[in-house]
Amino acid sequence: MKTNAVPCVIKKSGGVLKDLGKEYPVILPAHVMQGKAVEEYLLNGENLAPVAYRGTMAAVPRMLATYLSLGHPVKLEGLGTFFITMKGDVVTKPNGRKELKNEMVDKITFHPCKAFLNELRKNTKFCLLQNGAEDEDSSGD
Repeated sequence: MKTNAVPCVIKKSGGVLKDLGKEYPVILPAHVMQGKAVEEYLLNGENLAPVAYRGTMAAVPRMLATYLSLGHPVKLEGLGTFFITMKGDVVTKPNGRKELKNEMVDKITFHPCKAFLNELRKNTKFCLLQNGAEDEDSSGD
């Protein structure tokens, strides 16, 4: 497989009738980068103490949860914006008033900023795997 190429395979849609059987590429799941590997990458060449990194990384989820729970999108410069979506049921009372039941946060959605997305697009290459092996013709060019 090419170095720095994201492996993908072709799947067929089983969804709505108009797209039934349509082929589309899907990225294969990769090892999740986390913990020590992320810390070492971020601290490499930076003048930041590991304890400051750990403190910041512990504070970010708390900060996100606080603002998102109040309905505020949260924008992190150079990265993007986090939003929440919700799900629940709308119930109409006999008096015509509508109420929510079973409401909860459904998802946290992330929209990358343009510069981050453009950088990712510029630096990401894909390779198509055929039967578990790289396709020689899938140069991505």
